[in-house]
This record gives sequence, structure tokens and C-alpha cells, in this order.
Amino acid sequence: MNTLFKIIILLMIFHVSVISQLTEYTNNLNGEVKRVVEHTEYMTSVVQVYNKAGFLTSMQIYNGETLHKDSLKTIERYNYKLDNKNRISEVLESIAFSNKDKYKQKKIFRYKPKYYTIKELYKEDGRWVSNRFIRSPKRYTNNHIEYKTIDILEGGMFHEYYKWNKEKTLLLQTRFETEEIGWDEYVCNYTYNENGLLVYKEHKTQVDTIYDIQFSQDTMGQIDHQYIFNSTKSKSFTVEYKYDIHDNCVEEKLTHLDGSICVKTYKYIYDDKGNWIERREYIDSIFKCNVNRKITYFS
Repeated sequence: MNTLFKIIILLMIFHVSVISQLTEYTNNLNGEVKRVVEHTEYMTSVVQVYNKAGFLTSMQIYNGETLHKDSLKTIERYNYKLDNKNRISEVLESIAFSNKDKYKQKKIFRYKPKYYTIKELYKEDGRWVSNRFIRSPKRYTNNHIEYKTIDILEGGMFHEYYKWNKEKTLLLQTRFETEEIGWDEYVCNYTYNENGLLVYKEHKTQVDTIYDIQFSQDTMGQIDHQYIFNSTKSKSFTVEYKYDIHDNCVEEKLTHLDGSICVKTYKYIYDDKGNWIERREYIDSIFKCNVNRKITYFS
């Protein structure tokens, strides 16, 4: 498998913008977690293993719920370097695929007073080179949100602009602009509660007015036409979020401009550490899927 193809597969399997965050390499659950086995709604199983220091040491992804070597898709292993403040300064990721192909990438962390950066490299022909598919280095706030004020896409065809709170920890607005035909420009505003959790999202797009053409013929046989208002269409919507005492989302209420509503709810079962071990998802009160995970702790 050539390097380019490996990178494309990685981008399909993993959400790079998510796994690049520092929090993905450390235990964020309650207690000293040793192992987490999660059976996802996508008919896959993810196994994460941690050391006593709380660092992720390996992750395996399986097809289905059976953790058998024949169903293993990928296995990642992580090695760390720490700085003099015991923070991650470098992560070396070794990724092996089920077809025996292997891939290595490295992430270098640099810390500033109000943010940190991650530079991503991959190994090609025995040397470390920048990943041309990923803007590097990326900047993250100290609460691990990717920080940027503008994103220029497709050589300037599209622009995304971002507004932040004074502390640069909460994203307040995303604005998308383009002059390309067929693309909707939008503004999305975000509101948070006192714990910094997203409670309201307002996505606004331009309202399109739709007309029908009505033809008529006068007494002289001449054909005339007029535009008759038919309807107004918009992709604007709002989402309201609710959380339980563990700060896990229990409801997402999606309201479209035309007044139609879709409510997604979640029900959790927790262990004695306060970590959820089962999450059931419903859409408009109809059961859709559930996610189970088994958490093993250091004694």
C-alpha cells in the first residue's frame, strides 16, 4: 500500500480533527481506567488501553462485537515524550492494518501561555515529512478546542470565519461565505451554560423565495405571464441541548424554520465511578441504537 493511499484510509477511519486533540491521549473518565471496550452503533468495537499514568497506550478497532483477531481492522500503539512540566511533547503513533500494512505518524506539541500547537508528521521513505492533507501546525486552546479565526478552502473559493469569547476558549460564531453558485452561505451562533457546555445552536441561511409562473391569454390571443408566490424555503434551524448531572447530553431538540421539530434523546446507565456503561439513543421517542462499553479499572 503506498503512502498516499494509507493517508486516505486513515482520514476515512479516524476523525483527524478530533484525534489530534491532547485529550484523546489521556484518560478523561472518572477513576484510574485500565481498559475501555466500546461496542459502537456502527457495528464496530473499539478497545482502548491505558497505563497507570493515565496515558493511552493502544487502541484496536474490530468489526462487530467479537474481539477476535480475524475481525481486527486496525491497531494503534502510542509512545510519548514528556516535557519538564510532565506534559506531552511528542506522540509517536504506529498503526497496523489487518492486511499487514503499517503506517507511522508523529505529533509534536508546543505550549504557549494561552494555547498549544500540534505539528503532524508522517514517515515516508525513512524520513519524517509534513502531512499535506492536514493544515499544520494546528492551534488549540487550553480547553482543547481547535482555535482559528479564518479558514480558506479550495484555493479561496470558500471562506469560514470564527468568533471567540474574550478568553479564546468558547467558539461563539461560525460564518461561511462564498460566491460559488449552489452553495448556501450561513451564520451559526453558539450559546453555552456556566459549565461551558453548548446549550443552543442557531444556524441561519439565506431564505429563498419560491415562485410559480402562471400563464394567461387575453382576448387578442396574446399570452401573458405573472409570478405567483408559492413558498419560502430555508435550511435555517436551531438546536437546544440538555444535560444530566454528569454533563452528558440527554436531549437535542432540532427545530427547522418551518416549525417542524425532531427530538433526539439519550438514556444512560452509569457504573459506581460515575462513568456511563450504556447509552441508548431515541429519535422522536423511537429507539434507534445503543452503545455499550465495559470499563476496567486499576485496583
